[in-house]
Amino acid sequence: MNPIKNFIQNFRSKDIPAVLVVGMDDETHGIGFEGMIPWREKDDMKFFKDTTVGKVRFDGNYNTIVCGGNTYVSFGEKNLPNRHLIVVSKTMYDKYKPELSRRVIQTDSCIVDYDPKSRLYTAYIKDINSVSLAFRAIEVESRYYYGTLFVIGGSMIYDEFMKGKVRNVYIKTAFVTHIVFNDTVANSLKDKSRDVPVFIKQYGHKYDTFFSYFMLTVKNRFKIVKRIPLGKHYITRHEFNMFASKRLQDYTQYKI
Repeated sequence: MNPIKNFIQNFRSKDIPAVLVVGMDDETHGIGFEGMIPWREKDDMKFFKDTTVGKVRFDGNYNTIVCGGNTYVSFGEKNLPNRHLIVVSKTMYDKYKPELSRRVIQTDSCIVDYDPKSRLYTAYIKDINSVSLAFRAIEVESRYYYGTLFVIGGSMIYDEFMKGKVRNVYIKTAFVTHIVFNDTVANSLKDKSRDVPVFIKQYGHKYDTFFSYFMLTVKNRFKIVKRIPLGKHYITRHEFNMFASKRLQDYTQYKI
């Protein structure tokens, strides 16, 4: 038996805890517009990088992020530095399937590729339920079993995880950044135009994707752990942990 499949099969009953990272408009819960992040905040970007990278002990000991195809395109279709990547997109799977020369595993729904220069793994999967397969494969190949899985969007990816529909993976912690762009804040920043995010200057309050499960799921199934100060009065961030008694679903075992 393939050693990777054997390893994953032995661990199939062990659910993978994941961390959700999202930034949203505090009022509308908007998170994106035409494939763009709705703001460019250095503090927010630094927090995202520091959180998802974590502590790198040595090359190859990296965390893994999972995102959709549109988010991957916004990265320039490449890995972020010092982070393995799982892309949930049939389009990207079909696009890269014939091009990957260093693939370390391939199934009907998952391809994992390796870049020796960056020492990073990239997995392309057609089905979101293959996230656990891709993550375990990256663990085995990198020989690093202590990495964290981060869910970073977009909207459909958030929805699937928050509904508890991703097999053998559950959200344990959520970092939710609230950006307050109401008229009161806008007026208070008129004399400090350099502090107003460029996106809002150009586009106003326009969104076409939303984090729709914040009120229904996060507030009902998670408890607030702490408020993380960011130094700007129109941005707040909270860390939520799941209540131990409120799992999103009963996760079913499956065979590879």
